[in-house]
Amino acid sequence: LLFQLCPRQGEIPFGLEIRSSFELDLVLKNYDSFGNASYLTAGEMPLPGMYLYFSISYALCFVLWATNIRNIRQGKEPIWVSKDAGPSSRPVVHAIHHLMTILLGLKTVTVFFEAARYHYIRMNGHAEFWSAIYFTMSFIKGTFMFTVILLIGSG
Repeated sequence: LLFQLCPRQGEIPFGLEIRSSFELDLVLKNYDSFGNASYLTAGEMPLPGMYLYFSISYALCFVLWATNIRNIRQGKEPIWVSKDAGPSSRPVVHAIHHLMTILLGLKTVTVFFEAARYHYIRMNGHAEFWSAIYFTMSFIKGTFMFTVILLIGSG
């Protein structure tokens, strides 16, 4: 960007200093395939929809997992059973399975907040509130996952 003031010959006496100032607001936008303005880069434009799709997929897995655990604990037939298990072996629910349910729920919520964060960045160019929620949930999920891995590894 170059700003230059060019006076005409003889308008300004020699040695006179001219000061000028201006304010510039620069807004950079991309446009998606539908012609809507977006503050995301071309590579990031599909991310809000992808993250929303994955959060719905994780929510479906969460419902299936929780239903399967509930059915096993109530003595009902589970949704799926290992093919290696014999007809007389019944699946057992341990405490780690409940922790994995919580972990799957945290993953679902984290991915949903990431979708919301990218959506608001696309619409407004910034998303401080959603970023704070996403990073908080991501920290909680990471800490919980580390704890679950330690519990699995310790037996």
